[in-house]
Amino acid sequence: MNLLMQASLLASSLTLWLAILSEKGVSRWRVVVALFRTGKFSCLLGVLLLFALRLLYADSHVGHGHVMPMAMNCLRISASRAC
Repeated sequence: MNLLMQASLLASSLTLWLAILSEKGVSRWRVVVALFRTGKFSCLLGVLLLFALRLLYADSHVGHGHVMPMAMNCLRISASRAC
C-alpha cells in the first residue's frame, strides 16, 4: 500500500511540474505565483492544525497520546502568561 501511495505522489508531482515547464512567457510567471499562494495556504493550514485548541483528527494520534496533551499544556501556559 505504501508503494502505491508513493507511486501516485510521484506521478502527480511529475504531471504538475511537466505542466508548469510546458508554459511559455508570461503564463509561466502566473503559474509560479499560483504555486506560491498554494504553498502559503498549505502552511497556514498546517499552523491551524498544529495550534488548534483541541484535536481535530483524534484517530490519527492513537499511540501518541502523551505527546499532544503535553504540547497543549505548554501552549495554554504560554498563552496564560502572555495575557
